[in-house]
Formats: sequence, C-alpha cells, structure tokens
Amino acid sequence: MINECGFSLCQKLAKNKSNEISAMPDLINSFNIKNCIIIVDAMVTQRDIVLLIREKGGQYVLVLKANHKIFMRLCRHCFQTHSF
Repeated sequence: MINECGFSLCQKLAKNKSNEISAMPDLINSFNIKNCIIIVDAMVTQRDIVLLIREKGGQYVLVLKANHKIFMRLCRHCFQTHSF
C-alpha cells in the first residue's frame, strides 16, 4: 500500500524468526522496487537479500549488529576515513 507521501509498509507471514530470511525474497519480488529504499531489520541483513534488492534497482538501509565483527570493523573504518 502506498499513500500520497510515497511510503509503503509490507509484511509477509513467517511462522517463526528462522523463516524471515526465506520469506524476504518473495516479498521483494512482489513489488517493483526500482528507485525505492528498502529498510530491513538485523534478521534479514543478508548478502543474498542485498544482491536481490540491487538487482531489482532498489536501494537499502540495513541494520548492522556488533556480532558481525569483520563487517563492523570495515564499516567503522569507512566512516572514520571518509566524509559523507
């Protein structure tokens, strides 16, 4: 559903947390997400999800948790050495 401001909230029923990752590709493929920003929680911050979003022309905002030590270190380095 998209309102006059261009926002859309979507969900797909998943029986438990382990199914969120497998449900996400179906949800992404249900919409034209070209030039849209997709925001997901830490559970579905997965490489394959990002690749699918990019393949379909979307942008993304992902949650990064400290338990992803290597990726966290790379992101910290990027933000410390670059001006955005």
